[in-house]
Amino acid sequence: MRRGETGWRGVADAACPAGSDWPGQSGIAPVVRVNVSGRQFEQPGLVADVASALAEHALAPQRLCLELTETSLLRDRATPTKIFKELVD
Repeated sequence: MRRGETGWRGVADAACPAGSDWPGQSGIAPVVRVNVSGRQFEQPGLVADVASALAEHALAPQRLCLELTETSLLRDRATPTKIFKELVD
């Protein structure tokens, strides 16, 4: 992985450039879906890594979908809620 604090960043550095290069059909651009483990999701730096990857690769935020397992959300409800709010902002 290149430099990501969360481990997720290496995946983003591969997925985001490809996604930004995909042409949209009928004005609709495809969404890039990236799996994020519960451990990665809870690591400090994920929000910063997401923002940095989007900016660096010129990918619109609405074109990135982070996919999480349900179990990672059920263990501790407060942390995912906080992180989701930060990602939306």
